Amino acid sequence: MKAEQCGAMCSKCPMKEMEYVPSEINLHAESIVIGNYPTDHEVRAERPFVGPAGNELVGIMRSIGWDRGQLDWVQVVACKPPENDMKKYLAQLRKQNRKID
Repeated sequence: MKAEQCGAMCSKCPMKEMEYVPSEINLHAESIVIGNYPTDHEVRAERPFVGPAGNELVGIMRSIGWDRGQLDWVQVVACKPPENDMKKYLAQLRKQNRKID
């Protein structure tokens, strides 16, 4: 899904033409897993943390008794940057982070 389809916040972002991967939020989660940005694996699946590293992390979580559904899974940047290069989007990301602070 294209980021620009996600609403007002995306319409001003320089990454609005990029592929968007929504977070998986559990309102009862006690912990949150945070990644940097989606890879091709996440874009194809439209889910965060489903690539090789994500699958390894899910396996580790299961080994200590946590199920994927018990956690929030989010990415700092919800869109896959071209060629995984965030350099040209850092100014916008810093601007967004100031709003969060």
